[in-house]
Amino acid sequence: MKLLYITPAYYHQNHKRGGMGTKTDAIRNAWGKFFEIEISHRVYFDQHQDVNFVMIELLGLRKGKGLHDRITELKALKNAKKVVFGSDSEIFRWSGKDLDALAEVVDVWIPNTQWQANYFRDFGLPVTGVISEPTDTTLFRPGDQSKIILAGGAINYGKDIPFHIELYSKLKEMDTGDYRTAFVGSADMWGTPNPYDLKLQNDLKKVTDIFHGYKKPNEVAPILANAAIVLFNTKYDTCCRFSQEAMASGVPQIANQHILWDERPNAGRFQTVDECIDILTNLTEAWQSLPDPELGKAARIYAEKHFSYESTLDLIFEVLMD
Repeated sequence: MKLLYITPAYYHQNHKRGGMGTKTDAIRNAWGKFFEIEISHRVYFDQHQDVNFVMIELLGLRKGKGLHDRITELKALKNAKKVVFGSDSEIFRWSGKDLDALAEVVDVWIPNTQWQANYFRDFGLPVTGVISEPTDTTLFRPGDQSKIILAGGAINYGKDIPFHIELYSKLKEMDTGDYRTAFVGSADMWGTPNPYDLKLQNDLKKVTDIFHGYKKPNEVAPILANAAIVLFNTKYDTCCRFSQEAMASGVPQIANQHILWDERPNAGRFQTVDECIDILTNLTEAWQSLPDPELGKAARIYAEKHFSYESTLDLIFEVLMD
């Protein structure tokens, strides 16, 4: 069975391409066990007329040629089932007219999380059950934890890095015993950074005990497995791949009040830097010990059930073959 995955060339051709690039690789690795997957930035009828399924990233559909030309290309594949898969929160950038035009040719919309499923329904779209972005739970697995508080991701104002700078600054002034702060990620995860993001990175490095910078997924895995707690202060993430990888690594996570965290096991929720510090203090018994190991076990079990290559393959197979 042939599956054509439409996503920007940037996500499968460039070295540094952020979480969407990792998602592209994961889909190929996880679902390529059953489907013959081709990744392309657009439909070429002479090459793709025999595909059985077309999976669309909204982030990529409007690149290159105009949207309605791209929709015409999709219509030409009359025998292929067409699905939209996740695509972050890109749908909010679409006009009603453009969304209606796309909805005419898409058979089903597959959400990555329950809260995304809800807003897909708000747009009146035919929605399936949740299928998470596949995560390599063999690469990301529990290891020997040490007393490290970890955060990560792209360094910019959209990811609210000033929060992490304030948090790490305050922790640096406290007696946290053997605990150290760490960050993995950089200002150039999406290409050439702007001066404001570079300044944020410089300010963050000054207050971070272990600054890893940009790392490939196979390099991130041991960093996660070595952490005691991973923290998230999400502003706009839909599914947060880094969270999925942390849970697969059996590391407890704490998070802010973003609705995403309502559907995942967490060791604590915060609104402010001071609340975050209080949670960290309690989880570590005043910085004396590692968190309760049952928290990490619960995270790992959830990841295996919802994010693993095997579980997501079973779910996508059911949707595509329905």
